[in-house]
Amino acid sequence: MSKLKAMRLLRKLKLRELAALCGVTTSTIGNSEARGIRTARIAKRYAAVLGCDWKDLLD
Repeated sequence: MSKLKAMRLLRKLKLRELAALCGVTTSTIGNSEARGIRTARIAKRYAAVLGCDWKDLLD
């Protein structure tokens, strides 16, 4: 399980809810969860919505 998925589940968000908050598609979130986040730019985008440190999302 990727760190993004773990954080999403911890925040009790559905995939489509996180996608809507981030302004991306559900497939984008799904791909990020499947592959993990490897860039700071993407991690910062998700961290702003999830309310966590972006470094906690890097896989």
